[in-house]
Amino acid sequence: MIADPANTDMTGLYARDTDRVCVVPDRLNYRIGAFVDYGDQQNCSGSGTVTRVGEALHITFAGAPGCDFDARFEGDRIVFPGRMPQACEKLCGRRASFAALDVRRLSDSVSEASTLRDSKRKLLCAIGG
Repeated sequence: MIADPANTDMTGLYARDTDRVCVVPDRLNYRIGAFVDYGDQQNCSGSGTVTRVGEALHITFAGAPGCDFDARFEGDRIVFPGRMPQACEKLCGRRASFAALDVRRLSDSVSEASTLRDSKRKLLCAIGG
């Protein structure tokens, strides 16, 4: 059975290989964090807010003004666009990118999602953060 994205809560921890995304509820909406790591200091790390309209996720990463974009939510999967705003490059080192990030849900647990850290040990979806 395939989950209906319109009736599925997006809270959780998502992953594929070394790519990770966390989504946790916040006071008004949701917080999101994303981390990709290709080794040799080629990684991206960002956190911010996400709002949802149907299958569309509007993501705004803090710390990189202009890094806001729409991703897809498919019930058990989050897919970032193939082209990211240039402002998002500030969140990445060397040749890494968030472009076409495609992750599947590992857990719908808020406590697991809130423990996601980047390579500098920064919590990306801290509860109340």
